Amino acid sequence: MQEADIEGLEKERVIDRCKKTMASAVAYIIPLLMSTPTVYAGLMTLPLLTYIGIVVGGLPASEEAVFYLLFEGNLLETVVLLLGMAFFLYSVVFLWRKKSKGLVTSGPYLVVRHPQYLSLIIFTSALTSRSVWLLLNTDGIGILEPRETVAAWFLMVFVYMGLALFEESHLASLYQEEWREYRRQVGLLLPLVSSRRRWLEIAASIVVLGGFMLGLLLSSESIWLL
Repeated sequence: MQEADIEGLEKERVIDRCKKTMASAVAYIIPLLMSTPTVYAGLMTLPLLTYIGIVVGGLPASEEAVFYLLFEGNLLETVVLLLGMAFFLYSVVFLWRKKSKGLVTSGPYLVVRHPQYLSLIIFTSALTSRSVWLLLNTDGIGILEPRETVAAWFLMVFVYMGLALFEESHLASLYQEEWREYRRQVGLLLPLVSSRRRWLEIAASIVVLGGFMLGLLLSSESIWLL
């Protein structure tokens, strides 16, 4: 067997291991998401699964795409990705431990009212930035164009905001004054940004999170090619 054939087989084995690792991670995360003790926790999986299926699953089928998505990218993307996942796991574990004590307002819930949604938005922002770079700089054709990939991320953000507001309507009826006091003190998806006017919280979240996404695209220089 020629040396080139051996190298090709080795790369195929590595790519296959990478795919199995991603599948195992998703298989672990989904039950974890489904076990979170909020009334509408099961709905939290839908935007994430749709995003992964359309955006990540639709990347060019090339060796470069797999390796870049998992192991490379610029430093900022890597830090954002790891922080988003770490904050998500912390939020889920914290909520699971406090689930029998009523309305949870401590730990990550002192930062924002929906830390799990925020962490998933942060995590997927890094994946989106990497996906856009891959679509622009590697061989192959993805399901979505680069601009459509960014639009899919914004759509996911809107869906999570809708889920957050849907969940809050239930919490407000369940905890009443305790919830109203908590809502006055803690922001929807942004730390230190709370308002009795719901539309202000939503608008501020869209502007800041959208700016964050654009900042990641700037860091990879992808925004100039969109």
